[in-house]
Amino acid sequence: MGMFGNGNDLMSDSRFRLMAFFFSIRDRIAPHDWKIDQFGLRKGDIVVDFGCGTGSCLNKAAEAVGERGTVFAVDIHDLAVDAAKRVSRKHRPGNIRPVKACGFSSQLPDSVADCVYALDMFHMVSDADRFLGELRRIIKSDGRLFLEDGHQPRSKAKEKVMSSRLWRIIDETRDWMVCVPSNGPGLNA
Repeated sequence: MGMFGNGNDLMSDSRFRLMAFFFSIRDRIAPHDWKIDQFGLRKGDIVVDFGCGTGSCLNKAAEAVGERGTVFAVDIHDLAVDAAKRVSRKHRPGNIRPVKACGFSSQLPDSVADCVYALDMFHMVSDADRFLGELRRIIKSDGRLFLEDGHQPRSKAKEKVMSSRLWRIIDETRDWMVCVPSNGPGLNA
């Protein structure tokens, strides 16, 4: 069983191609690079772009973490993984690593990531607890999660995060929530 799709679990190939077409136009007019600038990525960081889709943010993230860092481009969709491979070959062959997720498993090691971001996809997750559990498994105890609401109200996204009991929301912007693991720094336990 897959992870994305409002009950359908996996976006169809034709829908992905249509999305990629529109995103290619959007990215020429208004690139999403500014989002990566907000995450405070440092040289040498290990970052996971979970639900990387068309790879719009991969090059900027790879540039931010530098040659010593790594950006794992994780997605369940074969076409997304192919897109990440193209971005890697074209822009950053050394530090972008495409990863095909299997269901809710990214197949990444435990506690590997300094930062995880999931942009414009949380609304498509069919089982928020399992998804958030996987993100918790792969992030370091002092890591940060940047979780965009996607096409759902913030209140619904927050409810999903809070009910998982795996994450604590430490900040919110108009575009996303910043979360830390529930046993992470800054807890008032």
